[in-house]
Amino acid sequence: MRTCQSKAPHFFSVEELLEMATIQQRHPDIQTKAGVVGGTTDDNRESHWEPDPATGVKCPPPPGKTTPLIELPDTHAAIWYVKSRGFEPRKLWEQFRASWCYEEYPAGQNGIHYRQLPGGWKDTPQGRIIFHSMHKGTPMTWQGRYLEYVSEDGLNKYALHPYRNEWSHLATRAGVHQPWIPVAPFDETDANGNLKMAGLSKYRTAKYSYRAMMGWDAALAAPDKDGLKWCVLCEGPLDAARVGPGGVALIGKSISAENAAKVAEGG
Repeated sequence: MRTCQSKAPHFFSVEELLEMATIQQRHPDIQTKAGVVGGTTDDNRESHWEPDPATGVKCPPPPGKTTPLIELPDTHAAIWYVKSRGFEPRKLWEQFRASWCYEEYPAGQNGIHYRQLPGGWKDTPQGRIIFHSMHKGTPMTWQGRYLEYVSEDGLNKYALHPYRNEWSHLATRAGVHQPWIPVAPFDETDANGNLKMAGLSKYRTAKYSYRAMMGWDAALAAPDKDGLKWCVLCEGPLDAARVGPGGVALIGKSISAENAAKVAEGG
């Protein structure tokens, strides 16, 4: 492991990593309050789960209606987006069952709601690429990413509207090294002066889920190296996709004790 502040990589065995309670122990160069977390959530979480149509195993509610990336036409915005970033749709499908959400899970059903945002936007999985966390063939969580791009001159940012199938002009800046400034209507503020769009994340994760690592099934199926099982832990699914099968996304910057044990056991 290595950070941008470190002069040399740090080498630890899996046994040593499992004994380390904080990020500082694993990365002595950096200061953070993050640690190996237990991942405690709502005790009633699993009461909201639904059977997966393919396996019958109960899992978090789906994002809505989706289409596999491999079934989308080459002219689709999601295909353009992943290819523009150097990814192949089929490989993303094989590693994460990557799909396109064209219709959100019904609002109000199972306690799921979508926050209203300026410009007709909502904090919805609709209009996003969905990456699934497959464990024994069942999607035990998912994460959606909205599509965005920056103009060739680097001065304007756009994102695909989840309902209108058009690109919204979100922000501009005076120079490529200057901060982004929201443009109307995405510069609207609430009663406290906070930007209403500030809470819109590029990523939206399944409600009622726990942090099930992404790319796990693909990592187990990856060929051994020198007779050993292996994986590369990454923060997000696209980081893990750069590695390919064997790349595992933690969906965050820390790892739960349960997931750490799962990696150590190799299954």
